[in-house]
Amino acid sequence: MESLRSKLLIASPKLPDDNFFRSVVFMIQHDDEGALGVILNRPTDFRLREVWHAITSTLSPTDSPIYRGGPVENQLIAIHDQVACAEDEVMPGVYLSTQKSSLELLLAGQTENMKIFFGYAGWSTNQLENELSTGSWLVADANRDHIFGDPESLWECVAGEIGNQVLFGSTSPENAGGESLNDGSEAYPNPSALNDSFFESNASRIWLN
Repeated sequence: MESLRSKLLIASPKLPDDNFFRSVVFMIQHDDEGALGVILNRPTDFRLREVWHAITSTLSPTDSPIYRGGPVENQLIAIHDQVACAEDEVMPGVYLSTQKSSLELLLAGQTENMKIFFGYAGWSTNQLENELSTGSWLVADANRDHIFGDPESLWECVAGEIGNQVLFGSTSPENAGGESLNDGSEAYPNPSALNDSFFESNASRIWLN
């Protein structure tokens, strides 16, 4: 199938996995080997300033929230609009950074168009295609407002744009119906597990090589 890189995946009520309930995923990679994206609408209570200090012993001038990018929680990933800090251009004017040096440069600057994610959503070969075939995800074009805008209303906003493709009959993961399509995924850790000690103890492995 055509690559979904730079597209949005919108969780349908047919997807019962509560890791992804009412989630909107920005696709960073999609090819024959699998797919990778970050959930745009899962802000946590943790602030970038405290997390950055825990893993680098320096202070970030930015105090935006850290987002949970997905069930694979072992890397920091930045999506932003600063070409000088870019390691990859996911779509025109929207860039990806994962290396410590790139993130340091990004955080030293001034930009409101930035989201920092801890972890990502990943799919093995043909896994995403199988989920799409069962109606678990809907696909939409992404724009900067989707990526950098208000996460609280994002699912409703994009679902409204898609219109009648989304089934609004279910209001909870338990009532969504169907079988889980991500049996091998790790659930999100309890929020209390994501604290300064967690980030300090994992500081050596949160950078993508």
